[in-house]
Amino acid sequence: MSIDVNPVCDPASLPVLEAEHLTKNFVRQGWGQKSVLTAVDDVHLRIARGRTLALVGESGSGKTTTAWLVARLMSATKGTIRVLGQDAPRTSDRPGLRRYRQKVQVVFQDPFAALNPVHDMKHHLIRPMLSLGVTRSAEEATERALQLMETVGLTPAREFLGKMPHQLSGGQRQRVVIARALAAQPQLLLADEPTSMLDVSMRMGIMNLLLDLAAERGLGMLYITHDLAGARYVSDEISVMYAGRVVEHGVTDEVVTDPAHPYTRLLLSSVFSPEHRGVLSTVPDKETSAEQAGQALGGCPFAPRCPHVMNICRQAMPPLQKLEHGREVRCFLHGGHDTGGTTPAAAVETSSQQAPENS
Repeated sequence: MSIDVNPVCDPASLPVLEAEHLTKNFVRQGWGQKSVLTAVDDVHLRIARGRTLALVGESGSGKTTTAWLVARLMSATKGTIRVLGQDAPRTSDRPGLRRYRQKVQVVFQDPFAALNPVHDMKHHLIRPMLSLGVTRSAEEATERALQLMETVGLTPAREFLGKMPHQLSGGQRQRVVIARALAAQPQLLLADEPTSMLDVSMRMGIMNLLLDLAAERGLGMLYITHDLAGARYVSDEISVMYAGRVVEHGVTDEVVTDPAHPYTRLLLSSVFSPEHRGVLSTVPDKETSAEQAGQALGGCPFAPRCPHVMNICRQAMPPLQKLEHGREVRCFLHGGHDTGGTTPAAAVETSSQQAPENS
């Protein structure tokens, strides 16, 4: 249910997105047994106008589920979502969702699956404008569709309006998906790995397009990716997710150049960059998936894979701690906790001695 914005507060100063204590549980039933999978666990997000937050993590970490919760494509088990100071509607509130969709739009990962193969590009662009009441007539919608095609770099625009999805390249289809999202005149874009289905040569063009649009229109953007290098290029801040939880958050350059969580270092070790050689080079042979780790009873879910693991890591969940410059990290290596006989410094030193340098 929507709430009125405080009239004393300047709407321009409101964050585009605020999500607090966002949690999503899935219940599994079968053979008389019932289990609960926590896909998203107590996640907090905040995005200001014209700013981009990258949500980074491996498959199964809860990134896309978080985006779907914000988009109201599924309901949250717990937590609040506010866009421009107003509470997000329930997923059963159709009139409220219609108004909400004018503010929040999704750029999906697979552009071919996101487009209806039996309709041309004109249909895909004018339908959201007419259904959401952005334009008053089909003629006005067509003119705006031509402008959007020009905006996303598809020219001559009139030729592209009549094309079918299979007649376009992957990069062109993704540009159409972006244009369709912009057709609703949103304030928040949820970009769910928008370049992962594209050739490397096309990815930079799509990332630059999203950055230009966010800057020109003052959009807030949640950029979901597993690639820290791409996240560094497009984002102002980074939140690293593992097993449904945010394990590190901070300004992009600080997170990338001085990672505080071992999992962030692991992600950086997969980025081809000479400056990050040897940041984190070894993990146990028997790895645990993020989904499996998230269901472990007690302890840090990253403990089975962490080269800095201590006794306390297997016994308790580390809290999200605040560091300098607004940095946050969920790890017992920081904060001076009782580490069960092993000091954080000793754990890091021992791990560094045992880890050979990356080749």
